[in-house]
Amino acid sequence: MQDYISPFVGMSLQDNYKALISGEMGFHWPDEQLQKGYTGTCGVDLLRRAYSFVEILDSDGAFVPEWKGLDYGCGWGRFASVMVTKGRPEQFDLCDAWPKTLSILSELGYQNHIFKVSDLLSEQQLTASTYDFIMSFSVFTHLSAHAFQVNIPVLLAALKPGGNLYITVRHEEFIDHKYKERSEELRQILAKKGFVFLDSGGDLSGEKIFGDMIIDRNYLSQFGRSRYLGQPHANQHVYAISR
Repeated sequence: MQDYISPFVGMSLQDNYKALISGEMGFHWPDEQLQKGYTGTCGVDLLRRAYSFVEILDSDGAFVPEWKGLDYGCGWGRFASVMVTKGRPEQFDLCDAWPKTLSILSELGYQNHIFKVSDLLSEQQLTASTYDFIMSFSVFTHLSAHAFQVNIPVLLAALKPGGNLYITVRHEEFIDHKYKERSEELRQILAKKGFVFLDSGGDLSGEKIFGDMIIDRNYLSQFGRSRYLGQPHANQHVYAISR
């Protein structure tokens, strides 16, 4: 890795973003309307957020020599663009469950290995003991408890021994952010069950996979040793779960 040089070396964040929008690096970001549709924000601010999360991984020691990583729920690839500051595209695989997202990603020039997975993972979709780390930003914030129970063990099995799964989750303050009128009801459920899941219609449900997931600070301990690493921005809390 000592001979690797980031294509963004010496650039300001603003110039970095201009290069991504123009495609002058060979890979690029989509237009700002699409960025905002996926993330709620766009532009330099969104790039800054991506770097903030990656630096949390760096501070935790994720980038061991010749590291191998996976972005589970990669979207249109904003983290793939930032990861070239840490290593080569072939070191960082991308996967997503949505065909439309993968179609967009295929047009943006990324050289990473990209593949489709199902909403609920199976062991056959990820090769065991492959990755030094797997990251999943703003994915488990939207997955049901059933998806947690199915997908996290599969992701952990895909890690090398000692590897880490880095995910972001939402905690109690998200209730007031989006469901303030139901605050008392949802806090009671959270205190009793350790999580609250509301499907995409805002209804309490145990069946649908996608919606808003809120967990307490002990919920992830059921999957193994978990460590709290910080909050890069509002309503996103970063945890590492170790294999």
